[in-house]
Amino acid sequence: MKRALSVLLVLLLIASLSAVPVLAAGGTGSGGGNGGGNGKSPLEVASVTINGSSLESVSSVPASGTINVSFTRGMDEHAASTITAIKIADAASKVSFDGDRTFSVTFSNLKPGKYTLVVGTAAQANNDNFLEKEYTQDFVVSGPDHDCPSAGFTDVNPSTSNWTHKPIDYVLNHKYMQGLSETSFDPNGVISRAMVVQVLYAMDGKPAPGASAGFGDVAAGRWFTNAVNWAANNHIVSGYSKTSFRPEEPVSRQQLVTIVYRYAQYKRYDSTASGIIADFEDAASLSDYAVIPMKWAIGHKIISGLRTEGHVQLAPKGTATRAQLAVILKAFDENIKTS
Repeated sequence: MKRALSVLLVLLLIASLSAVPVLAAGGTGSGGGNGGGNGKSPLEVASVTINGSSLESVSSVPASGTINVSFTRGMDEHAASTITAIKIADAASKVSFDGDRTFSVTFSNLKPGKYTLVVGTAAQANNDNFLEKEYTQDFVVSGPDHDCPSAGFTDVNPSTSNWTHKPIDYVLNHKYMQGLSETSFDPNGVISRAMVVQVLYAMDGKPAPGASAGFGDVAAGRWFTNAVNWAANNHIVSGYSKTSFRPEEPVSRQQLVTIVYRYAQYKRYDSTASGIIADFEDAASLSDYAVIPMKWAIGHKIISGLRTEGHVQLAPKGTATRAQLAVILKAFDENIKTS
């Protein structure tokens, strides 16, 4: 068992679980003690973050996530209290000790409401009777501004600045995609050839797939078999040979755009190429087969490129992610199907 600790981290519910307006976080400061203590705590809280952002800087937090608490000094010399799993309302919360100076608290499926994070020393765990409070910080779990099926995913940042949040909710609501588990969407996960055709097959309502395309690496009864046969029979995607599809092979950004473009042709949607690729500094790295599909995607605002430190790139040979696929599918529905 890890060395004895003198810190107990407890999350206390301090307000009704009914929905409340979004409020600015109102902590008493992320460094040092507050009015609840005597200022002599040896812990010296250095920072408190939630999903990578300072807890004091966010106006609301997701229903699921991780709070990290770091200290400026170690705790190895202090005596004794153990860290225990705790409950927050109806949602489980797990506290873990990551090292001599860091704790993390993982919580899930909190109801909208106001909560307080309390860090204290030498506490009596059973009745939350703190002898000294090192830090307290209010935070608000707010209801989403749209139907938010991704609320239970700890890896989907609900911030309004997160450009993938609403697209992920969109594909979940339309059952184009699903999470990898109850708590993970894996937005940065790599997508494979099988995943792409399966998603498009779902978008098309899973019609009769037609005869087997004859790929030796697409056995009958796999989760992607019907989708691959459907896509191949409708010229949406082809194999690497007459007998090889390579279903697990990752898809590049230019391959993804090309497959979606061919799906648009299959559906007899507008496939006019109208975008300007010269505005992207890496346009010359596009493969020949992807030039027309990429112009089409840019012209119809299905993609806008990747912006990094003032540079705007297509990154055509970069690996496509699940979040990028969600963004493309939402834009496709809005800008192609309705045009």
